[in-house]
Amino acid sequence: MALNPKSWFGIVGDFSGYHMDRFDSSLGTYLFGPRVYLPSYRRITPFAEGLFGVAPRRTGLVSASPNRGTPSQWPREGAWT
Repeated sequence: MALNPKSWFGIVGDFSGYHMDRFDSSLGTYLFGPRVYLPSYRRITPFAEGLFGVAPRRTGLVSASPNRGTPSQWPREGAWT
């Protein structure tokens, strides 16, 4: 998404999201920044932009090792042989 208040300057926004079923987690990115258009050459318009933002992450409660049980069921220190 872009807003161009001037012919040589714009404000850009980029939003995206990702989900990974294996770890029941998701990540969304929200980026904003300026875009500067350089003098054009025929049909090509070069530009430069810098995007800054956040990427909040959400995770579910999925056990990394489902065969080991809960922490209270794990052997005590020194019990591993």
